[in-house]
Amino acid sequence: MKTKDLMVDDHVQYNGTITKVENIHDDCINFVPDIPYVQEEFFIDASDLRPIEVTPEILEKNGFELSDSWYIWINGEDKIMVHLPTEHYHYAQINYDKLIYNSNGVIETDYSCQLIYKHKLFVHHLQNFIKLVEVNKNIEL
Repeated sequence: MKTKDLMVDDHVQYNGTITKVENIHDDCINFVPDIPYVQEEFFIDASDLRPIEVTPEILEKNGFELSDSWYIWINGEDKIMVHLPTEHYHYAQINYDKLIYNSNGVIETDYSCQLIYKHKLFVHHLQNFIKLVEVNKNIEL
């Protein structure tokens, strides 16, 4: 991985352990490991990090519900849709819609954003997309 692909609080893997990025430097990141008696920060070369693939289980754990082939999360005026790659559709896609409700209660889209990823979708992609569209949602693993 490269530091330019990461943001603070992104989930990544290091030596098979899931960790969260605390700070980003030129070519390394630092984090505090999830070990109760360890309080010091560790610095890791970004090339030693591995991304975590988004799975249906991760999406469902975070409140996304499957509808047709899309995982959908709606909270008030925010709607995020995720499509994972399949054998027939080799791309991952994330859509965001800002919803407005008219006087009849019908939902209309006020603002939309879409990103398409070749092949796999990784957790840090989803986290970064959510940050960019300014939705207050954390992804838990």
